[in-house]
Amino acid sequence: MKDIKTEIDSLNLAYYEFDNENKVLKFDYDNEYESAKRELIKITYTLTKNNIKFDFLPNRYIVLYKRFTLLQKMSLNILFKINKDYKIYLPYF
Repeated sequence: MKDIKTEIDSLNLAYYEFDNENKVLKFDYDNEYESAKRELIKITYTLTKNNIKFDFLPNRYIVLYKRFTLLQKMSLNILFKINKDYKIYLPYF
């Protein structure tokens, strides 16, 4: 299996950027989500083709190598809203 960084770099993504330290694909909020759907399909296809587990977070991030339960997703959603609204940055990984 290739290194995941080289796999994602080969996709030439415009709307998502890969954080190799946290293994997260971050959505660029400056762009419309509708125009980023094609990239999302490319990302999910590449990850499933390489048998890499991933999960979607409420803020349209994609976390690699991890699956969250419903309760964990709800708590992450609350933390994302706190970070977004109050500019208090709490760790959530």
